[in-house]
Amino acid sequence: MGILFSTALPMHLYNNDIVFGPINGSVSVELPVYSYPEIENVTIYREDVELAPGLKYNISFDSSEVHTRFYNVEVTLNGSVIRFTIDELHTEDFGTYTITVTNELGINNITVNVYADSK
Repeated sequence: MGILFSTALPMHLYNNDIVFGPINGSVSVELPVYSYPEIENVTIYREDVELAPGLKYNISFDSSEVHTRFYNVEVTLNGSVIRFTIDELHTEDFGTYTITVTNELGINNITVNVYADSK
């Protein structure tokens, strides 16, 4: 069995991500990504404004095996998992976030929608 490397912009392996969180709580999402060459940078945006990681927003990425399906066959790829967390949720935190992922070839955006938990 051989190994195939395909150069590609960072590619989120699933479609739109939706997460729910409670007021004053936190919400986290893990985003599996294939990228070759490897990811160089990850940035968070909300309504076209860059959000600085810190006490409220946290984003990280680590190399990891990621799983997806190609032509109905489950495959494992060397990729990355991006972890995005928002702490101390308030009403104004609910909405759409854009995660911009960059590698040597360019940029790709991932959309994450954060909604209030209806419990």
